Amino acid sequence: MVQAGRLAGQVTRRAELERSTSALRTRSEQLTADLDHDVVTGCRSRRWLESRLSSLASAGGSGSMLMFDIDRFKLINDTYGHAIGDDVLARFGLLLVAATTNEHQVARYGGEEFLVIATCCGSEAGAALAERIRLDIAAHDWGSIAPGLELTTSVGIATGRLADGRNLLISADEALLEAKRLGRNRSVSSPSFISIDVTPVSFSPFNMHHCIGAAPRYFGRREACMFIEQNFGRYSISGGKILP
Repeated sequence: MVQAGRLAGQVTRRAELERSTSALRTRSEQLTADLDHDVVTGCRSRRWLESRLSSLASAGGSGSMLMFDIDRFKLINDTYGHAIGDDVLARFGLLLVAATTNEHQVARYGGEEFLVIATCCGSEAGAALAERIRLDIAAHDWGSIAPGLELTTSVGIATGRLADGRNLLISADEALLEAKRLGRNRSVSSPSFISIDVTPVSFSPFNMHHCIGAAPRYFGRREACMFIEQNFGRYSISGGKILP
């Protein structure tokens, strides 16, 4: 009798422990999911994006990154208030998700900037997607949030190897800056990444190895030109390679 009671007690305690462990696991998964999503827009968070960029480092294939910026968002906050600004951010994120597919990921990069990672999407398809979304954003009924409210977006697009995700992000951001410089409400594609093959004329083996080893394998065109000028003097870009 006593032994049977002990066994029953052990079974009960084990069941309670399993329930507690399951509840903790569920809560942990929920907390992780919360951290991976932006609280205002419901899109993927910056934390998720950093993790995704790290995982892309070992990915194959190519794709496009589209960086969106809400034009003159500060003016919207100043005119309508931050509560309306948050509604605009949430609606903007919703429109981005609705305009993309399951093969795309939408993240809030920060402030009024959003990033779309479009895997298996070449330069033409990436530019077409960006332009379609830009037009949809401009045509949307923003007055349903606040009377008289209108909104446009600028987009920067970069296409290349997904393993170079962080460089793609930088190039998309630079293309976005160019779109804003040109007057906003437009999409601009970054020049294609170029592979760097450097053969300096008058470098010792040590210096040549040091400079080539310090260079990333892929650049945006601006970074490539700056790197060559700083390390190798006067070179020209031809056929995707750096030649004397």
